[in-house]
Amino acid sequence: MSNTSIKKRLFLLMITIGIIPFAAAVIFIGLQTAQQWEQTSKAAAWSKNVNLNQHLTQISEKNFYVLRTLTFAPAIKNYLANPNPQEEAEALTLLNNTNKLLQDDNLMAVTSASGLQLLRTDRSPKVNISQQRHFQEAMEGREYVSDAIVALATGKTQIVLVTPVMGSNNKPIGLVQRNFNLNMLGAYLAEHNDNGTDIIILDDNNNIIAHSNKGDNDYTKNIQATDIYQTVLRKMEGSEGANRLMLANKEYLVTYSRNQLTRWNIITISPYSSIWAAVNTTVFRGMVLGLSLLFIVILTAQFLSDYLTRPIREITSVLTELASGRKDIAQLTALPDNELGKMALAINEMRNIHHNIKDPTQVDKLTGLHNAESAEAVCRQRIQEYQETTLYPGLIAILLIDLDNFKKASAKAGHEHGNQILKEFASRLTDIFTVKDCIGRIEGDEFIVILDHQPDTESIRKKASNILQVARNLTVDGNHAGLTASIGVSIAPHNGKSYNHLYHAADLALYAAKHEGRDRYKLADELEG
Repeated sequence: MSNTSIKKRLFLLMITIGIIPFAAAVIFIGLQTAQQWEQTSKAAAWSKNVNLNQHLTQISEKNFYVLRTLTFAPAIKNYLANPNPQEEAEALTLLNNTNKLLQDDNLMAVTSASGLQLLRTDRSPKVNISQQRHFQEAMEGREYVSDAIVALATGKTQIVLVTPVMGSNNKPIGLVQRNFNLNMLGAYLAEHNDNGTDIIILDDNNNIIAHSNKGDNDYTKNIQATDIYQTVLRKMEGSEGANRLMLANKEYLVTYSRNQLTRWNIITISPYSSIWAAVNTTVFRGMVLGLSLLFIVILTAQFLSDYLTRPIREITSVLTELASGRKDIAQLTALPDNELGKMALAINEMRNIHHNIKDPTQVDKLTGLHNAESAEAVCRQRIQEYQETTLYPGLIAILLIDLDNFKKASAKAGHEHGNQILKEFASRLTDIFTVKDCIGRIEGDEFIVILDHQPDTESIRKKASNILQVARNLTVDGNHAGLTASIGVSIAPHNGKSYNHLYHAADLALYAAKHEGRDRYKLADELEG
Protein backbone atom coordinates (compact mmCIF):
# COMPACT_ATOMS: atom_id res chain seq x y z
CA MET A 1 0.00 0.00 0.00
CA SER A 2 1.13 3.57 -0.52
CA ASN A 3 2.19 5.95 2.18
CA THR A 4 -1.27 7.54 2.05
CA SER A 5 -3.13 4.24 2.38
CA ILE A 6 -6.27 4.03 4.50
CA LYS A 7 -4.51 1.55 6.76
CA LYS A 8 -1.68 3.97 7.49
CA ARG A 9 -3.99 6.92 7.94
CA LEU A 10 -6.21 4.95 10.30
CA PHE A 11 -3.12 3.79 12.22
CA LEU A 12 -1.86 7.38 12.55
CA LEU A 13 -5.33 8.55 13.58
CA MET A 14 -5.51 5.91 16.31
CA ILE A 15 -2.01 6.78 17.52
CA THR A 16 -2.93 10.47 17.57
CA ILE A 17 -6.12 9.70 19.48
CA GLY A 18 -3.98 7.72 21.94
CA ILE A 19 -1.17 10.28 22.26
CA ILE A 20 -3.37 13.31 22.82
CA PRO A 21 -5.07 11.90 25.96
CA PHE A 22 -1.68 10.56 27.09
CA ALA A 23 -0.02 13.96 26.76
CA ALA A 24 -2.99 15.65 28.39
CA ALA A 25 -2.90 13.11 31.22
CA VAL A 26 0.85 13.65 31.76
CA ILE A 27 0.38 17.43 31.87
CA PHE A 28 -2.66 17.15 34.13
CA ILE A 29 -0.95 14.65 36.45
CA GLY A 30 2.17 16.83 36.53
CA LEU A 31 0.17 19.93 37.46
CA GLN A 32 -1.94 18.03 39.97
CA THR A 33 1.15 16.41 41.46
CA ALA A 34 2.93 19.75 41.70
CA GLN A 35 -0.10 21.28 43.39
CA GLN A 36 -0.48 18.34 45.77
CA TRP A 37 3.20 18.33 46.63
CA GLU A 38 3.09 22.08 47.21
CA GLN A 39 0.10 21.70 49.52
CA THR A 40 1.75 18.73 51.24
CA SER A 41 4.98 20.69 51.65
CA LYS A 42 3.09 23.68 53.02
CA ALA A 43 1.25 21.42 55.46
CA ALA A 44 4.52 19.74 56.51
CA ALA A 45 6.29 23.09 56.94
CA TRP A 46 3.39 24.53 58.89
CA SER A 47 3.35 21.38 61.03
CA LYS A 48 7.01 22.00 61.87
CA ASN A 49 6.13 25.53 62.90
CA VAL A 50 3.23 24.33 65.03
CA ASN A 51 5.34 21.64 66.71
CA LEU A 52 8.19 24.05 67.33
CA ASN A 53 5.77 26.66 68.64
CA GLN A 54 4.33 24.12 71.03
CA HIS A 55 7.81 23.07 72.05
CA LEU A 56 8.78 26.67 72.83
CA THR A 57 5.58 27.24 74.74
CA GLN A 58 6.06 24.04 76.75
CA ILE A 59 9.65 24.99 77.61
CA SER A 60 8.62 28.49 78.60
CA GLU A 61 5.64 27.38 80.62
CA LYS A 62 7.67 24.69 82.39
CA ASN A 63 10.32 27.21 83.34
CA PHE A 64 7.76 29.81 84.37
CA TYR A 65 5.96 27.22 86.48
CA VAL A 66 9.23 26.48 88.28
CA LEU A 67 9.97 30.17 88.72
CA ARG A 68 6.48 30.89 90.03
CA THR A 69 6.88 28.10 92.56
CA LEU A 70 10.16 29.56 93.71
CA THR A 71 8.65 33.04 94.14
CA PHE A 72 6.29 31.62 96.75
CA ALA A 73 9.05 29.72 98.56
CA PRO A 74 9.71 31.20 102.08
CA ALA A 75 13.45 30.69 101.62
CA ILE A 76 13.46 33.04 98.60
CA LYS A 77 11.18 35.63 100.17
CA ASN A 78 13.08 35.59 103.45
CA TYR A 79 16.39 35.92 101.66
CA LEU A 80 15.19 38.95 99.66
CA ALA A 81 13.76 40.51 102.80
CA ASN A 82 16.85 39.81 104.92
CA PRO A 83 19.94 38.76 102.96
CA ASN A 84 22.18 36.85 105.43
CA PRO A 85 24.38 33.76 105.15
CA GLN A 86 21.84 31.41 106.67
CA GLU A 87 19.01 32.51 104.36
CA GLU A 88 21.42 32.52 101.40
CA ALA A 89 22.39 28.91 102.06
CA GLU A 90 18.73 27.80 102.14
CA ALA A 91 17.91 29.77 98.97
CA LEU A 92 20.93 28.40 97.11
CA THR A 93 20.07 24.83 98.11
CA LEU A 94 16.56 25.36 96.78
CA LEU A 95 17.86 26.69 93.44
CA ASN A 96 20.35 23.82 93.02
CA ASN A 97 17.69 21.25 93.83
CA THR A 98 15.48 22.85 91.20
CA ASN A 99 18.23 22.47 88.57
CA LYS A 100 18.64 18.82 89.50
CA LEU A 101 14.93 18.36 89.11
CA LEU A 102 15.03 19.98 85.65
CA GLN A 103 18.15 17.94 84.77
CA ASP A 104 20.15 20.84 83.39
CA ASP A 105 22.75 23.31 84.60
CA ASN A 106 21.19 26.51 83.36
CA LEU A 107 21.82 29.54 85.50
CA MET A 108 19.29 30.43 88.16
CA ALA A 109 19.60 33.69 90.04
CA VAL A 110 17.86 35.86 92.62
CA THR A 111 17.98 39.63 92.09
CA SER A 112 16.99 42.38 94.48
CA ALA A 113 14.60 45.24 93.72
CA SER A 114 17.60 47.47 93.07
CA GLY A 115 18.79 45.28 90.19
CA LEU A 116 21.74 43.72 92.00
CA GLN A 117 22.08 39.98 91.66
CA LEU A 118 22.26 38.53 95.15
CA LEU A 119 22.58 34.87 94.31
CA ARG A 120 23.73 32.82 91.28
CA THR A 121 23.87 29.02 90.96
CA ASP A 122 27.00 29.19 88.77
CA ARG A 123 28.87 31.24 91.40
CA SER A 124 29.96 33.71 88.68
CA PRO A 125 30.41 37.36 89.62
CA LYS A 126 27.18 39.07 90.52
CA VAL A 127 26.17 41.92 88.24
CA ASN A 128 23.69 44.76 88.27
CA ILE A 129 20.92 44.19 85.71
CA SER A 130 18.83 47.23 86.49
CA GLN A 131 19.24 48.47 82.91
CA GLN A 132 18.07 45.22 81.37
CA ARG A 133 14.54 45.12 79.99
CA HIS A 134 13.73 41.80 81.63
CA PHE A 135 14.48 43.36 85.04
CA GLN A 136 12.32 46.37 84.26
CA GLU A 137 9.44 44.18 83.11
CA ALA A 138 9.69 42.11 86.29
CA MET A 139 9.65 45.23 88.43
CA GLU A 140 6.39 46.15 86.71
CA GLY A 141 5.02 42.88 88.05
CA ARG A 142 5.14 40.95 84.77
CA GLU A 143 6.71 37.63 83.79
CA TYR A 144 8.98 38.10 80.81
CA VAL A 145 11.10 36.25 78.26
CA SER A 146 13.99 38.33 77.06
CA ASP A 147 15.39 38.65 73.55
CA ALA A 148 18.74 37.05 72.83
CA ILE A 149 21.24 38.85 75.05
CA VAL A 150 24.89 38.51 75.97
CA ALA A 151 25.26 37.62 79.62
CA LEU A 152 27.34 40.25 81.44
CA ALA A 153 28.94 37.63 83.67
CA THR A 154 29.76 34.92 81.13
CA GLY A 155 29.70 36.68 77.73
CA LYS A 156 27.48 33.93 76.25
CA THR A 157 24.38 34.57 74.18
CA GLN A 158 21.28 33.38 75.97
CA ILE A 159 17.72 34.21 76.84
CA VAL A 160 16.42 35.01 80.29
CA LEU A 161 13.08 34.11 81.85
CA VAL A 162 12.11 36.21 84.90
CA THR A 163 9.27 36.13 87.43
CA PRO A 164 8.74 38.87 90.01
CA VAL A 165 8.74 38.02 93.73
CA MET A 166 5.87 39.92 95.34
CA GLY A 167 6.09 41.35 98.86
CA SER A 168 3.39 41.73 101.47
CA ASN A 169 2.20 44.96 99.89
CA ASN A 170 1.81 43.12 96.57
CA LYS A 171 4.75 44.98 95.08
CA PRO A 172 7.87 43.34 93.60
CA ILE A 173 10.68 42.96 96.13
CA GLY A 174 12.95 41.24 93.62
CA LEU A 175 12.90 38.55 90.93
CA VAL A 176 13.89 35.00 90.20
CA GLN A 177 15.50 34.38 86.83
CA ARG A 178 16.48 31.37 84.84
CA ASN A 179 18.80 31.61 81.83
CA PHE A 180 18.25 29.33 78.87
CA ASN A 181 21.17 27.97 76.83
CA LEU A 182 20.48 28.48 73.11
CA ASN A 183 22.66 25.51 72.13
CA MET A 184 19.95 23.17 73.32
CA LEU A 185 17.35 24.90 71.19
CA GLY A 186 19.63 24.86 68.11
CA ALA A 187 20.31 21.16 68.62
CA TYR A 188 16.56 20.56 68.83
CA LEU A 189 16.02 22.35 65.50
CA ALA A 190 18.82 20.41 63.80
CA GLU A 191 17.42 17.11 65.11
CA HIS A 192 13.90 17.79 63.83
CA ASN A 193 14.87 19.34 60.51
CA ASP A 194 14.76 17.78 57.04
CA ASN A 195 17.60 18.13 54.58
CA GLY A 196 17.38 21.26 52.48
CA THR A 197 15.14 23.15 54.92
CA ASP A 198 16.23 25.94 57.21
CA ILE A 199 14.47 26.60 60.50
CA ILE A 200 15.21 29.94 62.12
CA ILE A 201 13.95 31.46 65.33
CA LEU A 202 14.25 35.24 65.64
CA ASP A 203 13.58 37.34 68.69
CA ASP A 204 11.49 40.47 68.72
CA ASN A 205 14.48 42.50 67.46
CA ASN A 206 15.15 40.01 64.61
CA ASN A 207 18.22 38.58 66.31
CA ILE A 208 18.83 34.90 65.59
CA ILE A 209 18.02 32.86 68.67
CA ALA A 210 18.42 29.47 67.02
CA HIS A 211 19.19 28.10 63.55
CA SER A 212 18.83 24.51 62.40
CA ASN A 213 22.16 24.61 60.55
CA LYS A 214 24.00 25.99 63.57
CA GLY A 215 22.53 23.90 66.32
CA ASP A 216 25.86 22.59 67.56
CA ASN A 217 27.57 26.00 67.73
CA ASP A 218 28.24 27.88 70.92
CA TYR A 219 26.50 31.26 70.66
CA THR A 220 29.23 33.50 71.93
CA LYS A 221 27.84 36.68 70.51
CA ASN A 222 24.66 38.22 69.30
CA ILE A 223 24.14 37.28 65.62
CA GLN A 224 22.16 39.82 63.68
CA ALA A 225 19.61 38.35 61.27
CA THR A 226 20.76 38.36 57.67
CA ASP A 227 19.07 40.32 54.93
CA ILE A 228 17.29 37.24 53.64
CA TYR A 229 15.44 36.70 56.93
CA GLN A 230 14.53 40.36 57.14
CA THR A 231 13.22 40.07 53.57
CA VAL A 232 11.07 37.14 54.62
CA LEU A 233 9.58 39.05 57.53
CA ARG A 234 8.95 42.07 55.35
CA LYS A 235 7.22 40.05 52.62
CA MET A 236 5.14 38.02 55.07
CA GLU A 237 3.98 41.35 56.58
CA GLY A 238 3.45 39.76 59.96
CA SER A 239 0.86 37.35 58.58
CA GLU A 240 1.23 33.77 59.75
CA GLY A 241 1.05 31.06 57.09
CA ALA A 242 2.95 29.54 54.16
CA ASN A 243 3.78 31.32 50.90
CA ARG A 244 5.97 31.01 47.84
CA LEU A 245 8.64 33.72 47.86
CA MET A 246 11.53 34.72 45.61
CA LEU A 247 14.69 35.00 47.70
CA ALA A 248 18.06 35.67 46.09
CA ASN A 249 16.55 34.93 42.68
CA LYS A 250 15.33 31.48 43.76
CA GLU A 251 11.90 30.19 44.70
CA TYR A 252 11.34 29.10 48.28
CA LEU A 253 8.43 27.85 50.31
CA VAL A 254 8.42 30.03 53.43
CA THR A 255 6.38 29.36 56.55
CA TYR A 256 6.09 31.98 59.28
CA SER A 257 4.51 31.93 62.75
CA ARG A 258 4.93 33.84 65.98
CA ASN A 259 5.05 32.40 69.47
CA GLN A 260 2.72 34.47 71.63
CA LEU A 261 4.41 33.68 74.92
CA THR A 262 7.98 34.48 73.86
CA ARG A 263 7.14 36.89 70.99
CA TRP A 264 9.65 34.96 68.85
CA ASN A 265 9.35 34.61 65.08
CA ILE A 266 9.62 31.06 63.71
CA ILE A 267 10.55 30.75 60.02
CA THR A 268 11.05 27.65 57.86
CA ILE A 269 12.56 28.09 54.39
CA SER A 270 12.44 25.19 51.91
CA PRO A 271 13.78 25.45 48.33
CA TYR A 272 11.18 24.72 45.69
CA SER A 273 13.79 22.62 43.89
CA SER A 274 13.22 19.86 46.45
CA ILE A 275 9.48 20.01 45.77
CA TRP A 276 10.03 19.86 42.00
CA ALA A 277 12.44 16.95 42.44
CA ALA A 278 9.65 14.97 44.11
CA VAL A 279 7.19 16.07 41.40
CA ASN A 280 9.62 15.08 38.64
CA THR A 281 10.12 11.67 40.22
CA THR A 282 6.37 11.08 40.39
CA VAL A 283 5.80 12.35 36.85
CA PHE A 284 8.70 10.25 35.55
CA ARG A 285 7.19 7.13 37.06
CA GLY A 286 3.85 8.07 35.56
CA MET A 287 5.49 8.60 32.16
CA VAL A 288 7.19 5.20 32.30
CA LEU A 289 3.83 3.60 33.02
CA GLY A 290 2.17 5.80 30.38
CA LEU A 291 4.77 4.90 27.73
CA SER A 292 4.19 1.22 28.48
CA LEU A 293 0.46 1.77 27.96
CA LEU A 294 1.21 3.82 24.84
CA PHE A 295 3.24 0.93 23.43
CA ILE A 296 0.21 -1.31 23.97
CA VAL A 297 -1.93 1.34 22.25
CA ILE A 298 0.45 1.32 19.25
CA LEU A 299 0.26 -2.46 18.97
CA THR A 300 -3.51 -2.36 19.31
CA ALA A 301 -3.75 0.42 16.71
CA GLN A 302 -1.56 -1.61 14.35
CA PHE A 303 -3.78 -4.66 14.77
CA LEU A 304 -7.06 -2.75 14.50
CA SER A 305 -5.96 -0.70 11.48
CA ASP A 306 -4.94 -3.91 9.71
CA TYR A 307 -8.11 -5.74 10.77
CA LEU A 308 -10.53 -2.91 9.97
CA THR A 309 -9.02 -2.03 6.60
CA ARG A 310 -8.44 -5.60 5.38
CA PRO A 311 -11.92 -5.80 3.73
CA ILE A 312 -11.35 -2.42 2.07
CA ARG A 313 -7.94 -3.53 0.80
CA GLU A 314 -9.39 -6.78 -0.55
CA ILE A 315 -12.21 -4.91 -2.24
CA THR A 316 -9.73 -2.44 -3.72
CA SER A 317 -7.58 -5.29 -5.01
CA VAL A 318 -10.55 -6.99 -6.73
CA LEU A 319 -11.73 -3.72 -8.27
CA THR A 320 -8.22 -3.06 -9.56
CA GLU A 321 -8.10 -6.51 -11.15
CA LEU A 322 -11.54 -6.00 -12.65
CA ALA A 323 -10.41 -2.71 -14.13
CA SER A 324 -7.34 -4.40 -15.60
CA GLY A 325 -9.51 -6.91 -17.48
CA ARG A 326 -8.43 -10.04 -15.61
CA LYS A 327 -10.94 -12.88 -15.51
CA ASP A 328 -9.37 -15.29 -13.00
CA ILE A 329 -10.33 -13.11 -10.05
CA ALA A 330 -10.94 -14.76 -6.70
CA GLN A 331 -14.29 -14.16 -5.04
CA LEU A 332 -14.40 -12.02 -1.91
CA THR A 333 -14.97 -14.23 1.13
CA ALA A 334 -15.32 -13.98 4.90
CA LEU A 335 -16.34 -10.32 4.85
CA PRO A 336 -18.35 -8.75 7.68
CA ASP A 337 -22.12 -8.52 7.89
CA ASN A 338 -22.24 -4.76 7.38
CA GLU A 339 -21.96 -2.15 4.63
CA LEU A 340 -18.61 -3.59 3.56
CA GLY A 341 -20.20 -7.01 3.32
CA LYS A 342 -22.94 -5.63 1.10
CA MET A 343 -20.31 -3.90 -1.02
CA ALA A 344 -18.46 -7.22 -1.30
CA LEU A 345 -21.64 -8.94 -2.48
CA ALA A 346 -22.12 -6.27 -5.14
CA ILE A 347 -18.50 -6.66 -6.27
CA ASN A 348 -18.90 -10.42 -6.40
CA GLU A 349 -21.90 -9.87 -8.65
CA MET A 350 -19.77 -7.59 -10.86
CA ARG A 351 -17.07 -10.25 -10.84
CA ASN A 352 -19.56 -12.91 -11.96
CA ILE A 353 -20.82 -10.64 -14.72
CA HIS A 354 -17.24 -9.95 -15.72
CA HIS A 355 -16.48 -13.66 -15.62
CA ASN A 356 -19.54 -14.45 -17.76
CA ILE A 357 -18.25 -12.24 -20.55
CA LYS A 358 -17.36 -15.16 -22.72
CA ASP A 359 -14.18 -15.74 -24.63
CA PRO A 360 -14.87 -16.67 -28.29
CA THR A 361 -13.53 -20.17 -27.65
CA GLN A 362 -16.11 -20.61 -24.85
CA VAL A 363 -19.18 -19.59 -26.86
CA ASP A 364 -21.71 -21.86 -28.52
CA LYS A 365 -21.67 -20.49 -32.07
CA LEU A 366 -25.37 -21.08 -32.72
CA THR A 367 -26.92 -19.59 -29.57
CA GLY A 368 -24.17 -17.33 -28.21
CA LEU A 369 -24.43 -19.11 -24.83
CA HIS A 370 -21.65 -20.87 -22.96
CA ASN A 371 -20.60 -24.10 -24.64
CA ALA A 372 -20.44 -27.34 -22.67
CA GLU A 373 -16.78 -26.94 -21.61
CA SER A 374 -17.27 -23.31 -20.54
CA ALA A 375 -20.43 -24.11 -18.58
CA GLU A 376 -18.65 -26.95 -16.78
CA ALA A 377 -15.72 -24.66 -15.91
CA VAL A 378 -18.07 -21.99 -14.57
CA CYS A 379 -19.95 -24.56 -12.51
CA ARG A 380 -16.78 -26.01 -11.02
CA GLN A 381 -15.55 -22.54 -10.08
CA ARG A 382 -18.88 -21.61 -8.48
CA ILE A 383 -18.83 -24.83 -6.43
CA GLN A 384 -15.25 -24.18 -5.28
CA GLU A 385 -16.14 -20.64 -4.24
CA TYR A 386 -19.25 -21.94 -2.51
CA GLN A 387 -17.14 -24.31 -0.43
CA GLU A 388 -14.65 -21.55 0.50
CA THR A 389 -16.96 -18.67 1.28
CA THR A 390 -18.79 -17.92 4.51
CA LEU A 391 -20.52 -14.81 3.17
CA TYR A 392 -24.22 -15.61 2.52
CA PRO A 393 -23.45 -18.71 0.36
CA GLY A 394 -27.07 -19.75 -0.16
CA LEU A 395 -27.63 -22.70 -2.52
CA ILE A 396 -26.20 -23.72 -5.91
CA ALA A 397 -28.46 -25.37 -8.44
CA ILE A 398 -27.84 -27.11 -11.79
CA LEU A 399 -30.80 -27.21 -14.14
CA LEU A 400 -30.48 -29.59 -17.10
CA ILE A 401 -33.09 -28.77 -19.80
CA ASP A 402 -34.21 -30.93 -22.70
CA LEU A 403 -36.70 -29.67 -25.29
CA ASP A 404 -39.50 -32.23 -25.77
CA ASN A 405 -40.42 -33.13 -29.39
CA PHE A 406 -37.59 -31.01 -30.80
CA LYS A 407 -36.32 -33.69 -33.12
CA LYS A 408 -39.82 -34.24 -34.49
CA ALA A 409 -40.35 -30.50 -35.14
CA SER A 410 -36.90 -30.14 -36.68
CA ALA A 411 -37.42 -33.12 -38.98
CA LYS A 412 -40.80 -31.83 -40.10
CA ALA A 413 -39.80 -28.18 -40.79
CA GLY A 414 -36.18 -28.70 -41.69
CA HIS A 415 -32.78 -28.25 -40.09
CA GLU A 416 -32.80 -24.49 -40.38
CA HIS A 417 -36.13 -24.28 -38.58
CA GLY A 418 -34.64 -26.37 -35.78
CA ASN A 419 -31.75 -23.94 -35.48
CA GLN A 420 -34.21 -21.07 -35.24
CA ILE A 421 -36.01 -22.87 -32.43
CA LEU A 422 -32.75 -23.31 -30.52
CA LYS A 423 -31.73 -19.68 -30.98
CA GLU A 424 -35.16 -18.40 -29.95
CA PHE A 425 -35.22 -20.64 -26.88
CA ALA A 426 -31.71 -19.46 -25.90
CA SER A 427 -32.82 -15.83 -26.30
CA ARG A 428 -35.88 -16.40 -24.09
CA LEU A 429 -33.64 -18.01 -21.41
CA THR A 430 -31.39 -14.98 -21.29
CA ASP A 431 -34.52 -12.84 -20.81
CA ILE A 432 -35.61 -14.61 -17.62
CA PHE A 433 -32.13 -14.88 -16.07
CA THR A 434 -29.52 -12.29 -15.23
CA VAL A 435 -26.06 -11.90 -16.68
CA LYS A 436 -24.54 -13.35 -13.51
CA ASP A 437 -26.34 -16.63 -14.09
CA CYS A 438 -24.51 -19.10 -16.27
CA ILE A 439 -26.61 -20.32 -19.25
CA GLY A 440 -25.12 -22.81 -21.64
CA ARG A 441 -25.93 -25.25 -24.43
CA ILE A 442 -24.51 -28.70 -23.93
CA GLU A 443 -25.41 -30.21 -27.27
CA GLY A 444 -28.43 -30.50 -29.61
CA ASP A 445 -31.52 -29.42 -27.71
CA GLU A 446 -29.95 -29.85 -24.25
CA PHE A 447 -29.28 -26.73 -22.18
CA ILE A 448 -27.85 -26.05 -18.72
CA VAL A 449 -28.46 -23.24 -16.24
CA ILE A 450 -26.21 -22.76 -13.20
CA LEU A 451 -27.61 -20.68 -10.36
CA ASP A 452 -25.77 -19.68 -7.17
CA HIS A 453 -26.61 -17.71 -4.03
CA GLN A 454 -30.17 -19.03 -4.07
CA PRO A 455 -31.97 -18.34 -0.81
CA ASP A 456 -34.04 -21.52 -0.75
CA THR A 457 -35.42 -24.41 -2.80
CA GLU A 458 -38.64 -22.56 -3.52
CA SER A 459 -36.86 -19.86 -5.52
CA ILE A 460 -35.19 -22.59 -7.62
CA ARG A 461 -38.59 -24.20 -8.27
CA LYS A 462 -39.98 -20.87 -9.49
CA LYS A 463 -37.16 -20.45 -11.98
CA ALA A 464 -37.66 -24.00 -13.23
CA SER A 465 -41.37 -23.20 -13.72
CA ASN A 466 -40.42 -20.08 -15.70
CA ILE A 467 -38.35 -22.24 -18.06
CA LEU A 468 -41.34 -24.53 -18.61
CA GLN A 469 -43.48 -21.49 -19.49
CA VAL A 470 -40.86 -20.25 -21.95
CA ALA A 471 -40.85 -23.63 -23.73
CA ARG A 472 -44.65 -23.85 -23.87
CA ASN A 473 -45.02 -20.33 -25.29
CA LEU A 474 -42.10 -20.46 -27.71
CA THR A 475 -42.86 -19.10 -31.20
CA VAL A 476 -40.74 -18.99 -34.35
CA ASP A 477 -41.59 -16.57 -37.14
CA GLY A 478 -44.94 -15.89 -35.44
CA ASN A 479 -45.87 -19.58 -35.32
CA HIS A 480 -46.19 -21.55 -32.11
CA ALA A 481 -43.34 -24.04 -31.92
CA GLY A 482 -45.42 -26.67 -30.15
CA LEU A 483 -42.68 -27.60 -27.72
CA THR A 484 -42.39 -28.34 -24.02
CA ALA A 485 -39.40 -28.92 -21.79
CA SER A 486 -38.26 -31.49 -19.27
CA ILE A 487 -35.96 -30.25 -16.50
CA GLY A 488 -33.80 -32.11 -13.96
CA VAL A 489 -32.66 -30.11 -10.96
CA SER A 490 -29.88 -30.88 -8.48
CA ILE A 491 -28.95 -28.65 -5.56
CA ALA A 492 -25.75 -28.26 -3.56
CA PRO A 493 -25.12 -29.24 -0.91
CA HIS A 494 -28.16 -31.55 -0.76
CA ASN A 495 -27.26 -33.62 -3.83
CA GLY A 496 -23.50 -33.31 -3.73
CA LYS A 497 -20.60 -30.93 -3.44
CA SER A 498 -18.79 -31.60 -6.71
CA TYR A 499 -19.66 -30.91 -10.31
CA ASN A 500 -19.75 -34.60 -11.24
CA HIS A 501 -22.13 -35.50 -8.40
CA LEU A 502 -24.45 -32.58 -9.12
CA TYR A 503 -24.46 -33.14 -12.86
CA HIS A 504 -25.20 -36.82 -12.42
CA ALA A 505 -28.03 -36.09 -9.95
CA ALA A 506 -29.56 -33.53 -12.33
CA ASP A 507 -29.29 -35.98 -15.23
CA LEU A 508 -31.17 -38.64 -13.23
CA ALA A 509 -33.85 -36.08 -12.32
CA LEU A 510 -34.17 -35.12 -16.04
CA TYR A 511 -34.63 -38.75 -16.96
CA ALA A 512 -37.34 -39.08 -14.27
CA ALA A 513 -39.15 -35.96 -15.59
CA LYS A 514 -39.24 -37.43 -19.11
CA HIS A 515 -40.35 -40.81 -17.79
CA GLU A 516 -43.24 -39.22 -15.86
CA GLY A 517 -44.69 -37.56 -18.99
CA ARG A 518 -42.40 -34.62 -19.82
CA ASP A 519 -43.39 -30.91 -19.62
CA ARG A 520 -42.29 -30.80 -16.01
CA TYR A 521 -39.30 -30.38 -13.72
CA LYS A 522 -38.04 -32.88 -11.25
CA LEU A 523 -35.78 -32.27 -8.25
CA ALA A 524 -33.12 -34.86 -7.47
CA ASP A 525 -34.39 -34.82 -3.87
CA GLU A 526 -37.70 -36.18 -5.12
CA LEU A 527 -36.25 -39.28 -6.69
CA GLU A 528 -36.92 -42.58 -4.91
CA GLY A 529 -34.05 -44.47 -3.34
